[in-house]
Amino acid sequence: MGGTDPDPGTGTGSGQLVNGNFENGETGWTFSGTSAHGVDTNDAYAGSKYWIWNSSAYTAKASQTVSGLTNGTYTVNAMVKQSTGTATVSKMELSGFGGTTVATAIPHSDSYVKISGTVNVTNGKLDIGFYQEAPGNTNLQIDNVEIVPSGTDNTGGSGGTDPLPTVTITNGGFEAGNLSGWKATGSNVGVDGSDVNSGQNKAYFWGTQSYTQKIEQDVVNVANGSYTVTAMVKQNTGTPTISRMELSGYGGDVVYSNVPHGSTYQKISGTVNVTNGKLNVAFYQAAGGNTNLQIDDVQIVKN
Repeated sequence: MGGTDPDPGTGTGSGQLVNGNFENGETGWTFSGTSAHGVDTNDAYAGSKYWIWNSSAYTAKASQTVSGLTNGTYTVNAMVKQSTGTATVSKMELSGFGGTTVATAIPHSDSYVKISGTVNVTNGKLDIGFYQEAPGNTNLQIDNVEIVPSGTDNTGGSGGTDPLPTVTITNGGFEAGNLSGWKATGSNVGVDGSDVNSGQNKAYFWGTQSYTQKIEQDVVNVANGSYTVTAMVKQNTGTPTISRMELSGYGGDVVYSNVPHGSTYQKISGTVNVTNGKLNVAFYQAAGGNTNLQIDDVQIVKN
């Protein structure tokens, strides 16, 4: 079952998402745009799905306003599939919570992908929207939308149970197919689908000449407390001078986690105590020519 939706007939204003798994058609959701759309069971992630598709170029948005929320931090998860055609813009938008809009890119993929966005609700409401601009014959499929309050299970609609709540890092698995959400310093970085740890893509550092390379992301609206950041990394070609994950900007000293040299992906982690509501996550390498670094599955977990 998708969504915090024990009573699919309940309207907005109850502090709960309505019909997040689309088992009740389009109930609770508002559509705007120029595309065909609907709900069916064909190629759903589970049960029924919401679909958007048109033979001609279109814009489309499916949205819902959830009111009556207790102020605090929430993560919105959804299972999405955008496999036919290539959208110009495809994203989940979270807004109306008393801050700026949080946008999470929807990647092009042949299978369903979990996307997430985290917001700090200060006015009791949250607007959830799925927006796409696309040429003709381009699809979007949406299923198992859910809102997860901080401190509760964060299942991502998978039917499983995560032992600890997560804080979302944008494009942590690089499934957007690019560095969306990350700032790069240096030109020896890219994203591709070769030799990934999981999913469709990974980030990589590489240069035929000596280089320094860094990617980083500022994570905001983080509830103060202890967090562990993990990543799957592989550094098997060449020997860098420095290769590490760096955690900073959280109100304490920089935490360094060295990347080991090895022939397989290895998990690295670092733990910080956030005191100012934010965290900078970075990967840095200084290396001679023909030296690699592969990065995948970056996650933040509250301890």
